[in-house]
Amino acid sequence: MKIIHDCDNTMGMQHRDIDDGMALLYLRGGSDVELLGVTLTFGNSTIEDVYRCTRTLFDDFTISDVPLVKGAANTEHRHSDAAEFLAHTAATNPGEITLLATGSLTNLLGAYQVDHNFFHNLHQVVIMGGVTEPLIINGKEMGELNVSSDPEAASGLFLSGTPVTVITGNLCLQMPFGTNQMRTLQDFISPSLYAYIEAPFTPWMQLMQNYFGVSHIYLWDPLAAVYCTSPELFISEKNDYETSIAGLSKGFLRVDGGDITCMLNVPHSLTSPHMILKVLADSYLQLPSPV
Repeated sequence: MKIIHDCDNTMGMQHRDIDDGMALLYLRGGSDVELLGVTLTFGNSTIEDVYRCTRTLFDDFTISDVPLVKGAANTEHRHSDAAEFLAHTAATNPGEITLLATGSLTNLLGAYQVDHNFFHNLHQVVIMGGVTEPLIINGKEMGELNVSSDPEAASGLFLSGTPVTVITGNLCLQMPFGTNQMRTLQDFISPSLYAYIEAPFTPWMQLMQNYFGVSHIYLWDPLAAVYCTSPELFISEKNDYETSIAGLSKGFLRVDGGDITCMLNVPHSLTSPHMILKVLADSYLQLPSPV
């Protein structure tokens, strides 16, 4: 399947999340994935930080056959090289591309502004973001990031008519990823790849421990990537959602009295977290050792 990954990867950057990088590596290792490009957006950090981290990841895994394209730095300048790339690539592969978006959705709106047929040229869009209810971790609320970073872009996507699947933060709470899960990965992948993933995982887990009091992270973006290739591992339901720009600015897909009505596919359960971990490991197993 043809996939473009639009992300805000900060894997390898101190005090930043690692899940975009894990999702990208999953796609790179997937035997049934043709990764047409990686476009970059802001979110976890600035666009310059995201580009630097992703350029490093590409170099570490000698990825030279996949375009890496810098996108918008903020919502005020949505036109970017990434927007042009997305619009052009969708137009030349009509109905074939799954667009996986795991950061702010700004590049998507930018691509629509380049080509108003952009969304219709896609096969589907899968995003990680949004919440159906407050995201509570061990009694503390975590703010939503991706949808809320550009609510106008989220609204444009949701109203576009293209099939949209939303992997919410609420769903991701069903997939904690801690030391035991890392040991499971260790049984499948090379020592060098394990060390590569484990190095940023440990301090990020420590930050989760310090702030939320939990001894694990959550596989936010890798879950969305796995949905693209293995939707049978998710229990999904399409429904109309009523929201608003104000609601989306906080990441909420549903608010009382919303003036935006959209049809979304929102998985609510995982059939088997163990199988999802196995699917991730199988894909990582195909990767070369990092240099």
